[in-house]
Amino acid sequence: MTIRIATENDLYSIAEIGLYNWKETYKSILPCKFLDSVTLDSRIEYYRAYLNGGLLVAVADGEIVGFSAYKPDKGIENCTYLDSLHTSINARGKGVGTGLINAVKQIAKENGTNKLSIGVVVGNETAERLYKKLGAEHLEYFVDNDFFEGVSVNIEKLIWYL
Repeated sequence: MTIRIATENDLYSIAEIGLYNWKETYKSILPCKFLDSVTLDSRIEYYRAYLNGGLLVAVADGEIVGFSAYKPDKGIENCTYLDSLHTSINARGKGVGTGLINAVKQIAKENGTNKLSIGVVVGNETAERLYKKLGAEHLEYFVDNDFFEGVSVNIEKLIWYL
């Protein structure tokens, strides 16, 4: 597996993985009406905003098997925010997510930040377990009233000290 900076040509695969994961992961957490409204085109546009320095892909056997999107954390000084981390269903449990997190940590350090944060939707226990296994610590719980396009969601914010 290799991890590289994403390009415009990667957006369809990124959006496809992200959309599938959203619909599967959040089907018992978020309203069905909302999940039904999320489209491949809306995900492509969402991730397009990360193309200039905030989007990585993991590639195995010539296929994108995961991605991460990151940006500065506006609420925490000297911190990078891991906005999205998704792996394809066939890549789960194979170190793809861990590899992407480690790559973002390295980029964060190279950019001079000493913390990496992530928001986890309460109820997404698989993601929470992975992040804590990799050293993330609980920072806070909060309700985000606009996290998913106007849907209120309970979030646990986790942080790694780099």
